[in-house]
Amino acid sequence: MVHDRVYVAIAALTRRRPKLFENLLESLMHLRTPDGVRIDYIFVENDEQLSIEPVCQAFAERTGLPVHVLHEPVQGISLGRNQALEKALDLGCDFLAFVDDDEEVDADWMVELLAAQAEFDTDLTCGWVYSKIPDDAPGGMAGWMLQYRLDRYRERERQRLLPEKLVRQGEHAVVAAHPQCGTGNWLFRLDFARTHDLRFDPTFKREEDQNFYQRMKALGGTLAQARRARVWHIFSAESAGALSIYRRKRNAVQVRYGIEPDGSPVPFGLRQWLMALAMIAWKLLHGAVFMILAPLTLGRSLFSGLRAFGFAAGLWRAARGAAL
Repeated sequence: MVHDRVYVAIAALTRRRPKLFENLLESLMHLRTPDGVRIDYIFVENDEQLSIEPVCQAFAERTGLPVHVLHEPVQGISLGRNQALEKALDLGCDFLAFVDDDEEVDADWMVELLAAQAEFDTDLTCGWVYSKIPDDAPGGMAGWMLQYRLDRYRERERQRLLPEKLVRQGEHAVVAAHPQCGTGNWLFRLDFARTHDLRFDPTFKREEDQNFYQRMKALGGTLAQARRARVWHIFSAESAGALSIYRRKRNAVQVRYGIEPDGSPVPFGLRQWLMALAMIAWKLLHGAVFMILAPLTLGRSLFSGLRAFGFAAGLWRAARGAAL
């Protein structure tokens, strides 16, 4: 597309999280726009009823920028993302950025994303999602779990940027050996979608961004990570809870080992089944040991145990060809 300026759509999906969505909008109020860049906002409510119009209208009046409010009544994150993608294509945008409704952005978020994209001229540019605890976080055991989970996230973030884990380094962008490319911090070149007719797969109820990236990569798409394009995930007690930890690991493992880029299940032969069963047994043993040790480790091994059980469950679902 040819414009006088670079044309970027910033999109977010939301469903029944009004306070978090308002916090996101407040952070976007302070977003710095790079020189020569035009910004439109696309907000999609993925719920039976459309209720976000008043807060979006107030946001549009305060920013003076175009705001497009869309409604996807059929629940499904891929359906909502495709609504935003189609709207950005219809508008003639050059790029589509995604951020989640339980996040807040740094003022320089878009400046850094676009600088990283330009440095390596990539089709997809993703920043890391950092986490923080809200001011009204609970105390006691729930508060301890939140803080411990946050410490683990921060250590992972540090590990991702170690020089030995980077394939290529620039001032604004890096290419990581094991990239993180979630739609919580995402900038996609829309000409790639126009050329390859690429959309989010509606059969994916979660991990849809990983599937999108894998299909884009199979088509020759390129990815870089933005060093300083920071987005902050508000780390709620619910997201750090035991069931959430278990489910995230289970789903990630199922996608990794059991789902082809086109969304079909990976066929497991006899050899793959035997290897999977051995790994499942090993992970279950690990999980049990971690749980037994939890009182001695002051609960620290509890997280490792939950992740081990999640790994075993995800691999079992992958081997069986279960739907995600």
